[in-house]
Amino acid sequence: MAWGMENSMQQLNSGVSRKREMEIACECWFTSKGKMYPIMFKYQDEQGEIHTIKDIQVHSREEKNLIVSPYTEFGVTINCQGIYMDTKLIFYKKECRWVMVIGQE
Repeated sequence: MAWGMENSMQQLNSGVSRKREMEIACECWFTSKGKMYPIMFKYQDEQGEIHTIKDIQVHSREEKNLIVSPYTEFGVTINCQGIYMDTKLIFYKKECRWVMVIGQE
C-alpha cells in the first residue's frame, strides 16, 4: 500500500503521532504573478515502485522565510489509491527540493 499507509493509520488510531518527510518529484504551475502551485507529484515507495499523484487540492500556501532554510508550505488534500488524505507539500528553496509530510505533528 502507499508509503506505509496502514502503519500511519494504525499510529493515528492508537494516539501515537509521528511526522516524517518523504522526498517527491513535483510538477508545478505558476500564476502570472509568479506564485507556484503543485499540480502533480511522484514518489517512490519502500519496494522501489514509483507512484503518481495527480489529484491534488491546494487549501493553503504559506511562505516561511527562515534564514537557514526558507521554504513554501502547501496544505493539500490528495487522492492516493482512492484514499483522500490531508497532508503538506513543502518546497525548500535553497536546496530546490520537494517533500511530502507524512503523519501528524
